[in-house]
Amino acid sequence: MSSGEEYILEIRNVTKKFGSFTALDDVTVMLKPHECLVICGPSGSGKSTLVRCVNMIESRVDSGEILYRGKNIYARGAHDVRKKIGMVFQQFNLFYHLTVEQNIMLAPMHVKGVGKAEAREKASALLARVDLADKAQAYPIELSGGQKQRAAICRCLALEPDIILFDEPTSALDPEMIKEVLDIMKALASAGTSMICVTHELGFAKEVADRIIFMETGKNIEENNSQDFFEHPKSIRTRAFINQILKV
Repeated sequence: MSSGEEYILEIRNVTKKFGSFTALDDVTVMLKPHECLVICGPSGSGKSTLVRCVNMIESRVDSGEILYRGKNIYARGAHDVRKKIGMVFQQFNLFYHLTVEQNIMLAPMHVKGVGKAEAREKASALLARVDLADKAQAYPIELSGGQKQRAAICRCLALEPDIILFDEPTSALDPEMIKEVLDIMKALASAGTSMICVTHELGFAKEVADRIIFMETGKNIEENNSQDFFEHPKSIRTRAFINQILKV
């Protein structure tokens, strides 16, 4: 089986610098179809930069390549690939002058050319899926943090992406609201959604992840299946990180 058939996403030897600071240092990460990959590590380790590169929020990488189904996403003419890779951010990034329903309808209408009636029908189905049907006509300011993030997940799902990137989706939430977002992510993983999750929620990682990567100082320090990552960490630094997080 060739790499193009085995992996839906290939991040190969990627280095990304901001001036003299190296945010990603020769990082290689592979994602198989229907796999849930969790990336963890301390703040400043390059996790968010990595998913921002995958979603092309960063306009380029300094070296290496990122392949979606074998196609370099930064190659000329490849920008349509971005439609296939959705992202859920830390800070929701909802449009506050639009209702929840309108936020979800926007991308299908303007990116995929979906008609208004079809976009509204899809938005209604997605909101029902995350138990927000009664909030369709509400504005983001009227929602709790957990409800905003669930609405943001619906907005991402509305484009029917092949891959979903989660960039610390619970970090801006109060503790009592974290579970409602993690439950949606667990349901997506159970449904076979291809996803990369940057998170400190190691309980979620232990329960849901197929593989876990630990990053530090822009490098991929350790990678393993979920069970071995927690029970038999190879790196002393990984072991210290797990113990520190799970004690909190």
